[in-house]
Amino acid sequence: MKKNRLYIFGMVFLLAFTACGGGSDTPPPSLAASLIGSTWTLATVEESNSSDAKTTFVLQSFTLNSDNTYAATLYPSTSQSGNWTEVSPTAYNLVVNSANLELSNMSITDNTLTATATIAAGTAGKATAFTGTVTYTK
Repeated sequence: MKKNRLYIFGMVFLLAFTACGGGSDTPPPSLAASLIGSTWTLATVEESNSSDAKTTFVLQSFTLNSDNTYAATLYPSTSQSGNWTEVSPTAYNLVVNSANLELSNMSITDNTLTATATIAAGTAGKATAFTGTVTYTK
């Protein structure tokens, strides 16, 4: 009888530690997986040399598609489609109005996308280069 209790105690102890995985083996979705298929609408633009940056920022909303194409609404109210490329796991390039717009340092929290936007001088209606923080919501 003592051997049975010891055996049962040992099995319970063994199962207790092997049943607890300690966490999920499922990795979080990639940034691309979180971005693709949703329409992201401009919420804020922080640019130090412009008081109307949000209303004149070229990329008002966009949807990235899984085939590396995008659909966008540009300032003031024109539609455009094109291709996007992944520069790094947190940076994406979109060619907008013949301008190379890079969204980098991207992160998503809940339904808000925050990124650093960079546009070269003389493109996309910008006389000077633009670098600022943008947020989009879906």
